[in-house]
Amino acid sequence: MKTGELIDGIERFVLDVVGTIVPGTILIIGWAMLFGIPSLPGIGRFMPLPQEMDIWLFVVLGYILGHVVTSVGAVLINPGPIVRFMRKHPVSARLVAVFRSDSEVATDLTTKQTYQSFVQRASAVMPWLGSIGVNQVHDWRSIAMSLLSPQENHTVYRFMFISLLNLGTASAVIMLGIAWIFAKGATQARSWRPWSSLLFPECRDIDWSVVAVGIVTCLILFERHSAFYSRALRVPFTMGIVKLVDNPAILPATSVSHGRSIYLAGGTRSNWQETVTAALSDWRIVDPRVHHLEDERAYTTWDLEGIKGCDWMLAYLEESNPGGYNLAFEIGYAKALGKKVILVDTKSAKDEAIRRYTGMLHASADVKANRLEDALEFLDGLPTRG
Repeated sequence: MKTGELIDGIERFVLDVVGTIVPGTILIIGWAMLFGIPSLPGIGRFMPLPQEMDIWLFVVLGYILGHVVTSVGAVLINPGPIVRFMRKHPVSARLVAVFRSDSEVATDLTTKQTYQSFVQRASAVMPWLGSIGVNQVHDWRSIAMSLLSPQENHTVYRFMFISLLNLGTASAVIMLGIAWIFAKGATQARSWRPWSSLLFPECRDIDWSVVAVGIVTCLILFERHSAFYSRALRVPFTMGIVKLVDNPAILPATSVSHGRSIYLAGGTRSNWQETVTAALSDWRIVDPRVHHLEDERAYTTWDLEGIKGCDWMLAYLEESNPGGYNLAFEIGYAKALGKKVILVDTKSAKDEAIRRYTGMLHASADVKANRLEDALEFLDGLPTRG
């Protein structure tokens, strides 16, 4: 794994954790401020914890409650019958405009010119994407994201993080408000007093000015969630259009090759493809590394189209290849299409145990070479078809 990829993974992990813990922490601290710390019997007797573990227990509890809060938020922004009724009237519609579900934001995006332009252009450049429906926003977004650089992906990911953080924070505030009103009634109800003394030991009197401020804050946070979620969906398509215009390598070349076109199948760690490109200067070479796609369906489709447009496949099973499963699949696909396959296997040559599981690969090869140099010498000597 490259250093940049490791840093990217760590950053995403931290954002995920922080984005979940913060709403959970708000719920915990808010509960303690409004109701005091619940005194559940038996906890101290059966689960004695050293003082230094308190912070870890707090973090874990915040993480768990954060997931609960985020799930509640997803329900809250999904417009119910009351919101749908209020939308029919101009005045009340403004009050509930912030309540837009993620699916509504995605549906609205399909009407935008940027989204439609990306789908049309991507379908023209990569015809095999035609099977994806126009309304499948998240599938198209994955394709657009796969075209972007890591730095551009970071920007989009931060938009999504801010969106979810706003949603979680607003949901925590709403849950506290509802609990506050319920707690006040529960402490006054005789049947609830035993439970209310445990869950709400120090329930404060309701301050309606605080409730009003909380409602306004939640409306603002919900609006920010909707705005940043919409931006996180929209930006990849804007950037993707530029990539489609500027990067002709997104589509495998299909020019006339006179029998001298070859697809390079194998690992990418040692950059052996550069050696092949330099040695076979008069060949049309399809190198899967050039597309920089990250979405599995997108790069698989690209690779298969690349194999389909070539006369030969050079399959290189290196010692550093962890399994060779993708290589085996590509060889099978090439043989099914009637392509010629030259296999260079340096992995099983030094390990008899591996050799027993690569028999079909060797049997499928039209030409086998012990070294990459031998394969290149053979290919360079092939005549050109007229």
